[in-house]
Amino acid sequence: MQEPSYTDSVSDNTFNNTFSAQSNTATQQSNTISMPVYAVALRIGILTISDRASAGIYPDQSGTEIHTIMQEYITSPIQFFYHIIPDEQKLIEQTLIMLADTQCCTLIVTTGGTGPAPRDSTPEATTAVCTKMLPGFGEQMRSAWG
Repeated sequence: MQEPSYTDSVSDNTFNNTFSAQSNTATQQSNTISMPVYAVALRIGILTISDRASAGIYPDQSGTEIHTIMQEYITSPIQFFYHIIPDEQKLIEQTLIMLADTQCCTLIVTTGGTGPAPRDSTPEATTAVCTKMLPGFGEQMRSAWG
């Protein structure tokens, strides 16, 4: 199964969106959306954590939906950094650090995970690398969407 790659370009404050197929890998899939240097954009990381989606067993629906919703609601220029990785704590930690420190994302949204099971390492990985947690923020977002 192939995941969509996002390509956004800015022209007079309007976005032209294109989706194209990109092959998936079991270790990490990433895609950077490039924008002109003169455009000041909000840099958003979308990190989907899923063993099966990263292996290509099924498509990532939550990451693509986050991308779509953010484009719909955010009117400022946006630069997305999309990654889909398996549920492995070290890889999650490394990807979160890369999104924050290398790709300079001002917002990182994680989705997926194994759920409340021993294999799920997303909460531990997130706690290990974050310097500022927003307790209750996720619950507020979920309640706003019903």
